[in-house]
Amino acid sequence: MRPPAEPTASPLWHITLLAAGPPAPEQQLAQGLRELCALDPGNMAARYRANQVELQFWDEGPDLQRVAASATVLWREGRAEAGLPDWSLVGLEVLDRQRWGERQAAVPRAIRPGSVATM
Repeated sequence: MRPPAEPTASPLWHITLLAAGPPAPEQQLAQGLRELCALDPGNMAARYRANQVELQFWDEGPDLQRVAASATVLWREGRAEAGLPDWSLVGLEVLDRQRWGERQAAVPRAIRPGSVATM
């Protein structure tokens, strides 16, 4: 997943959000994650297994705290709309564009935008 090329008014942040809970049917997870990713096609990607999902996406905001709050709202509201399980967030990583680029140069781990894959 590459950061958007266009300049934005606010800094860009790369978000990795993890939610987990009791096992759910993987078909339900895949379909729900496709619906969630469709809200921002080309920017959001997801991976899953029966008891965990991971979302990766770019967001813009003035600071890390606001972007993190927005990501948690995205999960809470988007999860319900997409028919995903009512799982708790168990991880949230927010990196500025520079740190994300440094990490990718060292250890590429991002997934392709718009994709939904098993872990």
